[in-house]
Amino acid sequence: YKKYDNQGKPTYEMDWRKMLPDRKPWHSAREAMDEAGKHCGLFNQICPARAIEHALLGNMLFAAWIVITSGNPVLRERGYEKLMAAIRYVDWNTMRLSYAFAAEAALYSYLAEK
Repeated sequence: YKKYDNQGKPTYEMDWRKMLPDRKPWHSAREAMDEAGKHCGLFNQICPARAIEHALLGNMLFAAWIVITSGNPVLRERGYEKLMAAIRYVDWNTMRLSYAFAAEAALYSYLAEK
């Protein structure tokens, strides 16, 4: 989360239709998964700000939530410490994706066990 730049993100472009010319039909679950993976990469090129939020915040916040609910008291406290540091660090007004949901759910999970 410390690598997340609250102000320096690239433009947030959500026009997924730009991926349509590169789409191919699929005929199996494996082909569908391959196509979905390709589209994730294409979308990250179209909307690099999304990729930044996902890679730097999304994964960390969901990991904190998992650790907090793991049942391991040591991991739970460490996850809570990291979660609170991220909550204090991030300017949530600059976020475009719904990762505040993960932060809030992780915090409520922690507080519910207090």
